[in-house]
Amino acid sequence: MNMTAESSKTKPHCKQAGATAVEMALLFPLLFAVLYGTIVYGYAFFIQQEINFAAEQGARAAVAFVNPTGVITDANRCTSAATPAVLTALSAMSANELSFLGTPACTSTTFTNPAPAIPPTQTEFKVTVTFNFLGMLPAITLPGIGNIPILPPLLTATATVLE
Repeated sequence: MNMTAESSKTKPHCKQAGATAVEMALLFPLLFAVLYGTIVYGYAFFIQQEINFAAEQGARAAVAFVNPTGVITDANRCTSAATPAVLTALSAMSANELSFLGTPACTSTTFTNPAPAIPPTQTEFKVTVTFNFLGMLPAITLPGIGNIPILPPLLTATATVLE
């Protein structure tokens, strides 16, 4: 009687042999997609923060620029101060990452404030940094799900500072 009871206990287990492997084969693509998406989105947020910081540094450098020759023009500030400050702020990036970086753009606009305002005129420096994220990391195509992850093709950061 004990043998019958023991053999009946093992039969249901034998019927489930390989079920764990099948379950893992079905769930692994979904788990991998979640893990890969988390890593890639985290990296995209990191790059966005880096270019935000670089744009801010470029705008600050344009306002704080002092030309040793004494001639200060807005174009001078953009080329001599803003662009090098952006590249210095992004110096932690690898050469491969920097190859996806667009040329930093710096514009200045001078406007007149209403009569009682002091100062009567102000200059606005706007620094824009773009990063071509398309093709930097591969997208994985999963059947039934599609491309993982869906990322923006271009990351852009803009910083504006008034002088």
